[in-house]
Amino acid sequence: MMKKSNPKNNPKIFIVEDDPFYQNILLNEVKSHTHTKIQIYNNGEECLKNMDKNPDIVLLDYNLESKLNGIEVLKKIKASHPNTEVIMLSSQEKMDVATNSMKFGAFDYVTKSRVALKRVEFLIEKIGTINSMIEEKAVYQKTKKAIAIGAGVLIVAILILRFLAPQFFSFQQF
Repeated sequence: MMKKSNPKNNPKIFIVEDDPFYQNILLNEVKSHTHTKIQIYNNGEECLKNMDKNPDIVLLDYNLESKLNGIEVLKKIKASHPNTEVIMLSSQEKMDVATNSMKFGAFDYVTKSRVALKRVEFLIEKIGTINSMIEEKAVYQKTKKAIAIGAGVLIVAILILRFLAPQFFSFQQF
């Protein structure tokens, strides 16, 4: 599993949007609510070429004017970086686009509207919370495993001592 930065505190976000006006709106909105690293790409191909930078979140427009549409980019992102969360954005309110986005691994689908920016802000925060919980669970599981191993070693050591030095384990009645 690839090590990710903590999206709640400092996510690395890619914005894939071919409309310069909406790019700017998204950039300003995300920057105003998080201390984050943001990179903007005009098309899916540019984004895919830079996936080695391991973004935590990709804000991906569905209707890109390039070789690949958002769904095709989403599929490639999830195939190569399954832990990267993708929030699909579209001005289309078509149910099949939303359904396909979720089917192919998008974290959520947001229709560009007056409330879209608030929704994106909420989703980025939600992803951060979920990732923090996953990290905490992993630490808990490692601690639990270490305690179990330690207990096992202690038991084996006691058994060896009992075999090698039984005089320390004899119990006399008073």
